[in-house]
Amino acid sequence: IKKHELTDWVDVTNQIRIFIQEELNQKTPITQSNLQQTKGKGNKTKLIQDIEQVLNTTIRPNIQMDGGDIELVSCEKGILKLFLKGACSGCPSSQMTLKDGIETLLKSKFPDKIKEVVAINT
Repeated sequence: IKKHELTDWVDVTNQIRIFIQEELNQKTPITQSNLQQTKGKGNKTKLIQDIEQVLNTTIRPNIQMDGGDIELVSCEKGILKLFLKGACSGCPSSQMTLKDGIETLLKSKFPDKIKEVVAINT
């Protein structure tokens, strides 16, 4: 296989993977009861509101620039659960981004509240 053929194959494979993942994300509802707690602003705890503000202002814009998105599912007993969408779901770098980037930032902002950040769909 010539180098340019391999590059073309990788480009097509990535495009197909992203297309399939976006379709799955759009048609796969999250049915956990915890997600309902984060939907209505009146039901959100102060911690959830603060975490969402950090996600919306600091984290989400950077993730969206790469074709992904992130949704807060729940935060119970110091475990913050996130749903990775778009290009983030299935991305080989998503775990590194989650642990070294998102978890580190959120633990520093909420040191006594967040012990771990996990993705529910990886």
